Amino acid sequence: MKKIKILFAIPELNAGGAERVILNIINSIDREAFEIHLALFNSSGVLVKELRDDVVLHDLHLSSVTKGIFSFIKKIYEIRPDVLFSGIGHLNIALAPFIPILRYLLPSTYWVARQSSIISINNLLEKRPSVHEWLYHHVYKNYDKIICQSVYMQNDLIDNYQFPIEQTEVINNPVDIKRINRLSSKASVNLLDKDSINLLSVGQLRPEKQQEFMIRALAMLDQRYRLILIGDGVKRSSLEDLAEELEIQDRVRFLGYQSNPYIYMREADLLILSSKYEGFPNVVLEANVCGLPVVSLCSPGGVIEIIEEGVNGFLVSTKNIEDLVKGVERAVKYKFDTKVIETMMTERYSLDLIIKKYQKILKIRNKL
Repeated sequence: MKKIKILFAIPELNAGGAERVILNIINSIDREAFEIHLALFNSSGVLVKELRDDVVLHDLHLSSVTKGIFSFIKKIYEIRPDVLFSGIGHLNIALAPFIPILRYLLPSTYWVARQSSIISINNLLEKRPSVHEWLYHHVYKNYDKIICQSVYMQNDLIDNYQFPIEQTEVINNPVDIKRINRLSSKASVNLLDKDSINLLSVGQLRPEKQQEFMIRALAMLDQRYRLILIGDGVKRSSLEDLAEELEIQDRVRFLGYQSNPYIYMREADLLILSSKYEGFPNVVLEANVCGLPVVSLCSPGGVIEIIEEGVNGFLVSTKNIEDLVKGVERAVKYKFDTKVIETMMTERYSLDLIIKKYQKILKIRNKL
């Protein structure tokens, strides 16, 4: 049987959540059914070295999506894929206006986009919100299928952008349980203070992640509590200044980017998530695989679909810091069953389970 030629496309493979998901899909998809190509605008990302050897890599050597969109379109035409899979929001919308022309040139290609953000929220943060709103209302429907990470994300498309529900599909992010278990079992010595209550944050230090929320919460908790922040970003300096201002700098550790955050997840007491919004936070799945419960703000997005109260964590109000403090104190006293948490992840988000859902969508071209 002739293999389905699929071209994945993403600007780069750096250590972000969307990039990790695309990497997992590419590496896990059935090689008997698919011929895998990957177009990168820049191949210098840290995750490129984790690609399987049989992936046909097309490095476009381009500095940005905006400057390189026409070179990318030319590459699509050269490869002539059966399926084009665009993997991140700004590339999705940049390509969308050209799909009708490409559909004429490549009538057999099936066009799929994986939505990586909540559009109605993300558009407000763009330099020209009205332009993005127009594009999502008028040209995003050029794709044959939009894959949403969460029901919340799907409803955002349907309610705010009048997408037909049949043009959307909810597929949660996969979690590579074997890989996480392997990496989290690596030996460590005095990683965290065993006499403290260790709160862990994993994610880029960006405004929408609101790590200042958890730093202020730490200042209201007693001296037993410590906060470990893994990740770098534009907010690091101001967050360090805030810790000093609150005189808790000796209880906050900034570890920067860590290639293996899972060893910390195995030893921490709680993962804290304080984001304004989240599409479908991989970090919650990864922490749960390590048996680590989560306390998160009840923010817009997929986090409310992952956390079950008293099973794998607690959700708290987004209105004030006191609620986060109370949630942390409640979770520390609560007896979570780590085995139940780990089993929950396997049954809902295992790589094998999620990849089967993706393959069902990607094989549809042969059925049309």
